[in-house]
Amino acid sequence: GIRVFKGEKILGEVIAIQDKGSNLQEAKAGMEVAISISDAVCGRSLFEEDELLSILSKEDFAQIEKLKNFFSQAELELAEEIKQKTKKIKF
Repeated sequence: GIRVFKGEKILGEVIAIQDKGSNLQEAKAGMEVAISISDAVCGRSLFEEDELLSILSKEDFAQIEKLKNFFSQAELELAEEIKQKTKKIKF
């Protein structure tokens, strides 16, 4: 699964995503979904309104750059935001 972070802290790996009881493969911007994350506790490590970001690898960023014509400006800006924020995370 995909690992997610908040701020400079890795929260864990996404185990499941649900919308109104139905399992989803992904959640897109603006969706309100329920997620299960390994090693994360609601009310302690994350809260209902928190924005979580996916950890992307250098290879992921290279692919995004190669295929940038297929992404919206907002998606490219988000990828750049994630790239900058992941530089602050200590893996």
